[in-house]
Formats: sequence, structure tokens, C-alpha cells
Amino acid sequence: MTKTQADITHLDFEFKKTYTTQVEVLVGVGAIKELPKAIARLKPDKIFIVCDTNIAELYLEDVKKLLSDSYEVYGVTHDPKESNKKLETVAEISTEFFAHGGSTQSVICTLGGGVTANMVGLFASIAYRGVHLINIPTTLMSQVDSAADVKHSVNSERIKNAIGSYKAPDIVIIDPNFLKSLNPRGLRAGIGEAVKHGLSQDMEFVNYLLKADYSDPEVLKHIAATTISLKIDHWKHSPGMWNDTKLVRRLTHLGHVTGKIFEMIHLDYLTHGEAISHGMVIETYASHLLGHIDMESVEKMRSVLQQLELLYPLDETYTVDTIMDRTYGESDPPLFALLTELGNPHVLSTEIPAEVYREAVSWYLSSRG
Repeated sequence: MTKTQADITHLDFEFKKTYTTQVEVLVGVGAIKELPKAIARLKPDKIFIVCDTNIAELYLEDVKKLLSDSYEVYGVTHDPKESNKKLETVAEISTEFFAHGGSTQSVICTLGGGVTANMVGLFASIAYRGVHLINIPTTLMSQVDSAADVKHSVNSERIKNAIGSYKAPDIVIIDPNFLKSLNPRGLRAGIGEAVKHGLSQDMEFVNYLLKADYSDPEVLKHIAATTISLKIDHWKHSPGMWNDTKLVRRLTHLGHVTGKIFEMIHLDYLTHGEAISHGMVIETYASHLLGHIDMESVEKMRSVLQQLELLYPLDETYTVDTIMDRTYGESDPPLFALLTELGNPHVLSTEIPAEVYREAVSWYLSSRG
């Protein structure tokens, strides 16, 4: 304790998070049948299953039946779509949780895609400063991306994932049987995240994705398991991943600065996988302009994403000026993850000068046709 000249007492203290969460990830055809055994170790007093209204019609009652003989189970629904990923929806989930006696010993299960997982994960991180969380993803996108992750966030009016927190789920159950309800475009959305890891870590996996039979549940299981394994491997080699520092070599961020802006420019027009695919090409071309990667690799990446039908046509709302305003007009310049070589997980975490980014966006928009 010290005193300043103005006779103001100055105190300080150090805050560190020291606990570790061991996350159990179960991947397999029919894995949902393991839910009762997996959840028993958490000793819940109540279970809340949160999903959107579309998923509720398909799967909610079946999942509740797996648990209702042993537990008090409540279903909570919300409206679907990215445009509903906001604090107001989290507040509605909160109201249902507390109205039915949710406690520190309750378990919240997400049943659905990334929108549900993000909102419910955020709520689970702040309810009683953290309650048990189980993720049951029903889209390929959420199976390979948000379900086995610790980042949870909602959108502000203009910025995607602007409000969020970190919380690891206790259990993740990935069952390809849930993917039967997806249309082809919805399935391809998840391939966008899978191929991102291939392009930055394992080109053999990229070749597998180009030849894969996406109607085969065992193939989808392999894609989910491989993508998550690549993500875990990246985490293991990035010990400062979750530190509150600006310079983080996070290859999972590849294509995401541009991709998130593309999603917010026209909500619900692009899937997340499509948006980050456009972003990967633009940002990798910017990396080329900066001298970090050769043009052959840029064209190889674009060819792969075209073959996977991930470069969904952009409409007239995507202009150079709009993209530039969203990227550089509202805050500090963003930090990009830039490749130096396809299949090489060493990425550069760096700013891109505005004039270089403008050139990359102009090149892409002029060549998209």
C-alpha cells in the first residue's frame, strides 16, 4: 500500500485463472446414445436442452427421451438464423433457465448449429459464473468448428462476434446421423472450416475432401474427427492461444477477418463456410502482395474452394468501399492470419496496410466472374 501526493490510497492485486477443464469429445455414428452415461458424471439436478425451432421439430423430443427417465429435462427454443445471434436472445434463454429453477448444478445442452452453440455457450459462461455445458452439434459446421471450441459470442449491430467469453464444454457428442437433415449447401458450409485446416495444416486432407462421398456417415465422421484433431494439434503448439495478447499466431483465424465482415454485410446470405472461403482467397492474395506466399498457391487455394462449391456468388452489396469501411473504418486495424505456404501451420499474425487490402479486395471482386 502506498500513498500518492494527493493522499489517495493506491491498492492493486493480481488475477489469474488457474483451473483446467478436460473436455470429453465423442465422435461416431450413433454417438448420441452415449449421452446418458456421459452426463451422469456431472450429477445434474436439472437439464436444459436449448435448440432453435427447426431443430426442435426434428430432434428435441428424441434427445429428451434419452434423459427424462432419470432427470428433470426442459426444452428451450429460440428463432433460427444468424440475425438472432444477439444479446436479446441470450436474455430470453436466461429467463427460461431461471424460471424453471436452473442452478449451479444444472447442465445446459446445446442441440443445433453454431448460432445455438455460441449463444448458449455465452450464457453458460456467465450463469452463476459458469455452469456445466454439453454440446450436441447437428450441422457439419458446428461439428467441425464451434462445438469443440471454447469461444462463445454474439453479434453487435455491425460487428460479428463482438460480445463474448471463453468457456470449455464438459462434453461434446458428435453424431453424423444428425446431418441427414442438411441440404447440400448446408453440408458444404462445414467443409469450409474443414478445408481451412487442410489448407493450413495438411494438404493430404484437402485431397481427401475433394474426393469424399459426403453421403456416407463414416466419411463425415472421419472429416469431423480429422478436423478436430488438427485443431487440437494447433492448440498444443500454441501455448499462448488464450492469453489476452494481441499477437496470437492462430491459424484458425485464417479467412475470418474478411469472412465475418462478409457475413455482416448481408446477414444470412452466405453460410459461414462460404464467407470464410471468400476471405481465405482475399487474405492469401494480400499475403502474396506482401511477398509472403507465391501466386501459384493463391490460385491452388481458389481452385480447391471452387471445386468444393464454397465460393458462392456475391451479390451487389459486396463492394470495395463497403468492405473497406467495415474493415478499417470503425476501429484499430485488424490482425490477420496469413499463410506463407499451403499446408504449413506457421502463420503470420500481422496487420495488412489498407492500400494492400484494398488491392486484394479489388482483384477478387473483379475476377469473381
